[in-house]
Amino acid sequence: MTILVIGPSGVGKSDYGEHAAQQIAACQFFDLDDVVSTTAGIPRPKLLGRGADAFLMRCQNEVGDILRSGPGLTALVAVGAGALLSCGAGAWLSAHPGPTIAVVASEEEVYKRGWEVNRTGPFPLFKAIEYSAARQALYQSAKYQCNVTGLSLDKARAKFVSKINEILRGRLA
Repeated sequence: MTILVIGPSGVGKSDYGEHAAQQIAACQFFDLDDVVSTTAGIPRPKLLGRGADAFLMRCQNEVGDILRSGPGLTALVAVGAGALLSCGAGAWLSAHPGPTIAVVASEEEVYKRGWEVNRTGPFPLFKAIEYSAARQALYQSAKYQCNVTGLSLDKARAKFVSKINEILRGRLA
């Protein structure tokens, strides 16, 4: 099973996914942006420079490879902003045969955690991209939600692991 993890840049998708993979047997974590960049042998910014739709196509191919990678494996795949920029992102997420989970938190909290720390732009730019109506629709379309607003790192990680275990119990029932 492959679980796609979506959410705003800086919310903690990779951190929580890596932590969950350490806590849950037969679970492996993949950062999709890193996988695509490594497989293509091209840095992510250059790949994104070729267009969001082309980047999404590469992401779809990589997730397909992960889906076929091994029986009994639960893959947690953090889907970065690059794939979500494409107009086809919603259709791809809807067609994904496995569950999706959105990790969300307040705009201010995520900005302070990720964007502001990495100095990737002012708050209005962050909000316009990561919390746009289109992006909100993608987050809300996920079957599962994990809101980590106001939680410490340890509590957010625990909540995410609990949600993944909930998904796994539901798939096994």
